[in-house]
Amino acid sequence: MVSLPQAPTIYELHLGYSNKVSVEHIVPRLRKFTIRGFSTLETLPAEIMHCLCLEELKICDCPSLSSLQDATLPALTRLDIMSYNHSPNLITSRYEDAI
Repeated sequence: MVSLPQAPTIYELHLGYSNKVSVEHIVPRLRKFTIRGFSTLETLPAEIMHCLCLEELKICDCPSLSSLQDATLPALTRLDIMSYNHSPNLITSRYEDAI
């Protein structure tokens, strides 16, 4: 497992195609987050689910992701969910205005 270094000035982060990256220590100032190709990811990390500054969230090809219902994302203005392997269980109704 590889952890990302802590850097308080990261505003945009793109992670993809690895199930060996830990995203548990995402900084609180993150504004744009893209996650792609995490086939075993079932939920987003708590740091992302409650990131007060997050404006854009893009999720692509994460077929095991099941819900965003517990997310508290008051600044979210854009939510993109793209999947090559459809995730029929992904619940996003709380953020329909951002989709």
